[in-house]
Amino acid sequence: MTDTITYDLLWQILQREKQTNEIQIVPKTFYREIADMIKTLEKDKTEDAGQTKANAVKLSNDLYERRKQKILVYVAYGRALPQQLPQEEANFYNKIADSFKANQFTYYLSNESRKAMLESLYDIPEMLLPSGNKIGPLTKAQTVSVESSEDAIFLVNNALCKKIG
Repeated sequence: MTDTITYDLLWQILQREKQTNEIQIVPKTFYREIADMIKTLEKDKTEDAGQTKANAVKLSNDLYERRKQKILVYVAYGRALPQQLPQEEANFYNKIADSFKANQFTYYLSNESRKAMLESLYDIPEMLLPSGNKIGPLTKAQTVSVESSEDAIFLVNNALCKKIG
């Protein structure tokens, strides 16, 4: 890959990202180079440069969103990222992976009693939990005791409740 990102190269990278489910290798300084390119275009006060800058911002945002979605898929399937990626993406991957692992194993690794005290984050209608037990209806911020750790994990991991106490 070249040392400097140009508008044309940014467009080509976006096209490659659209064509495959694999995250494409980009330089470690990729986002810095995009920012530098946009700053250079800002200095040029011509109408053509202004339109190119607007398009470059749109392309870079689209590219960022596609790469972010791919990183989330890597986390979901427990796949390691390729080594030659920007540090910002590696940090994002690590934070999401750590958060996922922490939420997934918190209840299994704790030595607390099987009963979990949860607080609902939303109004929740009556629903069937993975254990077959029913819960609800609950109002937002209502405290509930859940017998099954499997049910508690389900409610927390699906952002319906948060653990308290």
